Amino acid sequence: MASNHDNLPSPKTKGTKGFSEPVKKAIEDMHAWEALTSPSVEDGQQAQTSIEAISKVLPKSNTFLRNVKIQQPATKITNVMKEIQAELDAKKLESAVLQEELERLKAQAQESDAEVEKQAEEIESLRKMAADTQSLLRQMIAFGQCQISPP
Repeated sequence: MASNHDNLPSPKTKGTKGFSEPVKKAIEDMHAWEALTSPSVEDGQQAQTSIEAISKVLPKSNTFLRNVKIQQPATKITNVMKEIQAELDAKKLESAVLQEELERLKAQAQESDAEVEKQAEEIESLRKMAADTQSLLRQMIAFGQCQISPP
């Protein structure tokens, strides 16, 4: 089957010399299209449908889409992905800030717990000292009463 574009040079040859870059790209795309839609089918494989061929060629070149002023869906997806990525980065930053705050608060809580434990030990020590002082005072009072009483 003869192609409608047999008179166009193959992109693999130097026949595109003299053409501008967009024309070279268009020739390349047409050859890619022909390769995808050609009726030659290898062992046991089915020929690709036009939709399958278009879905493989169009994402590689948006020349046609630009010419008809249609934005590629991949660009829209990319913009959405950029927005989502920006949101994700913001959430990660917020999470990191919150994690640092959590670590700081944990450290403060540990310091507070250590201070409370130290104060509890001091209170217990003071209680023992107070009990010893009271015991000593009782002994002194008892001794003093023995000394004051007439025989």
